[in-house]
Amino acid sequence: MADYSTAAHSLDVSVEETSICVMDAGGTVLHESKVKSTPAAISRALHRHAPEAERIGIEAGASSSWLCRQLREAGHRIIHMESRHAHRALSMRLNKTDKNDARGLADLMRVGWFKSVHSRTLDSQYTRSMLLARKRLVDTKRQFENQLRNIMKVFGCMLGSTAGRGFVQRVEAACKNDPVVHRLCEPILRLVRELRLQINAYERQLRAMARHDETTRRMMTVPGIGALTALAFKSSIDNPHRFRHSADVGAFLGLTPRRHQSGEMDWTGRISRLGDGLVRTYLFEAASVLTGKIERWSRLKAWGVRLARRVGMKKARVAVARKLAVVLHSILGRRHSRRQHSARDLLNPLGRADRPAGTMGMVTSQRSSRAFGTARVTMRRHTDVAHDDGSPSADLVKNAEPGSGRSGHRIEMWRPDMDGA
Repeated sequence: MADYSTAAHSLDVSVEETSICVMDAGGTVLHESKVKSTPAAISRALHRHAPEAERIGIEAGASSSWLCRQLREAGHRIIHMESRHAHRALSMRLNKTDKNDARGLADLMRVGWFKSVHSRTLDSQYTRSMLLARKRLVDTKRQFENQLRNIMKVFGCMLGSTAGRGFVQRVEAACKNDPVVHRLCEPILRLVRELRLQINAYERQLRAMARHDETTRRMMTVPGIGALTALAFKSSIDNPHRFRHSADVGAFLGLTPRRHQSGEMDWTGRISRLGDGLVRTYLFEAASVLTGKIERWSRLKAWGVRLARRVGMKKARVAVARKLAVVLHSILGRRHSRRQHSARDLLNPLGRADRPAGTMGMVTSQRSSRAFGTARVTMRRHTDVAHDDGSPSADLVKNAEPGSGRSGHRIEMWRPDMDGA
């Protein structure tokens, strides 16, 4: 009888059927078959052909998380294999079939050349599915709105910028004035109205979930973090203790730069953009709000403003998003007191003496002020004076241009020895 305890087993899952491959430690195939892609059928086949299996590999996919949960409840030792890593190994085979894929996965399990991934819990899957469904409706609504704009431009109807509000009302007004435009736009306009209702229904459910979850409410206390960002981050991380360090979350979400080193060549590229793209987008938006619209200063905001002067606003916001991920992971995992205090210090309000030099409230530079959404300003450094303690200071000349007129006046920049928050 074959020793199944040291054999390598694998499952190649498709919609209708699942290919099973059992291989011994030497690479000899002991059994190959196909069964229906149901937990009961797969479990029966494994009990029959591999009753003492130590590990069974299954490639991560759309239905693999559900199968993993069901098979683990049936007593099987399932290992969730990282799909990108497995795809690179399977792509080296000449012929691609379900049978060859199952055999290739079994080879990876036998030699140990695989990466296991975390299987999300059912609650996290539910939250993530709702967030993705909402995102799909939002993207579809945007496509329909852009189509309406293109149709109306052909007939000379320019809606202009609506900033997300008043779009439907402007289209309805244009349709009343032109019967041709009405016949073209009314069917799409009905879809836009219905999509807005369904998006609001999803958002009400998501806000209710955030309101009744203590951890989510605690994450929402971080400046710039709302209900959607907190729920998306929690559902993506799922189990915070699977990360040894909070700093590893940035790489998990694709917020760290790539590196390529070979011989004398060594360069650092853009961020990897691996992992959950939805969470990464929400964190970038939260970083944009923190560095721009939020007027209260904190160490994290001040660090982001300093970094923006050196590398630009976009890269600075990516860096702030990575730090926000570290802070949220610290809150989610309830790490030891030292890490909690360090995360709290990043968000504590700052007085004027701790703000970056040259930042009068929200006024920074002409380039940064446009990114912040504030009034367009033009600043120039007037004089450099050294205080008694050696700290530099400067006077500031600002020409504010809130409208078409210009009113220049002299404003003194704050100095580090000034008191007050």
